[in-house]
Amino acid sequence: MKLRKLLSLVLMLICFSTYAQKHSKSLQGKATISLEQLIKKKDNSIVISKENTSSLAGIKHIYLRQAINGIEVLGTESSLHIAADGTTLKTNNNFVENVSATVSSGSASMSASQVITAVSQKKGYSLNNLNVLESAKGLNRKTLFTSAGISNRTIPAKLVYFQDALNGTRIAWDISIDEITSANWYNYIVDAATGNILATYNWTISCNILGDHDSHDHSKKENVFVGPSNKPLATTPSATALVGSYLVYPMPVESPNFGGASVVTDPDNAIASPFGWHDTNGTPGAEFTVTR
Repeated sequence: MKLRKLLSLVLMLICFSTYAQKHSKSLQGKATISLEQLIKKKDNSIVISKENTSSLAGIKHIYLRQAINGIEVLGTESSLHIAADGTTLKTNNNFVENVSATVSSGSASMSASQVITAVSQKKGYSLNNLNVLESAKGLNRKTLFTSAGISNRTIPAKLVYFQDALNGTRIAWDISIDEITSANWYNYIVDAATGNILATYNWTISCNILGDHDSHDHSKKENVFVGPSNKPLATTPSATALVGSYLVYPMPVESPNFGGASVVTDPDNAIASPFGWHDTNGTPGAEFTVTR
């Protein structure tokens, strides 16, 4: 049971740290205030993004960001992990000391729609029929827009604070656009006063394990495989492979290090997926071709 608790905690911490690392370098003066005390206060200095309790270990995981007047500050992602008996197992505190004093722009003079238009102009998107699906809610004015001819899905927007060493902490719009012209799904942090893009994050990570890896950046650290390997030459599917055929590493092949890829036809379960894996309404044609 102790091992299960430890594994559960480690997995949650690894997933949580990824986003915070993108911003942490720009934040100065880490706060020493207790996260337990802040959570008990329940005021607008924090925003709890998620909390859940492990059904196996009973550990409660609380994920939160620092906030200014109820609006979250990007880069202050923190977490608190509490055992079933109420004792604190682990705390990750990325809050900034006196963060309000770092604010250089706190007035959102541009609306979410104006910011989306500004981003479209900067990125060369052909914006068309941008309409509100869900009106602004809460202090962060969370709004949902139509795909507007530029995104594969609806476009969400909300107010956040963003801090960097050059511009201080500025009120900004957080929007995401899943480009229809590429496989990229971009998260833009846009200055709510000027429309300038403060930061861009690509949520799409692509790697063709059957292709050429020469273009990858291996300057930081090489991935070294440890263990037995029986990796054959890469194979490609037949050009006549039908829809419903997938190039995979089939069981019991653990990974590309242990065997070759092969084409598997119609692996879907007829009861669980009566229309296959890509059709949701039964009419000819796939509704999507990405993993969901």
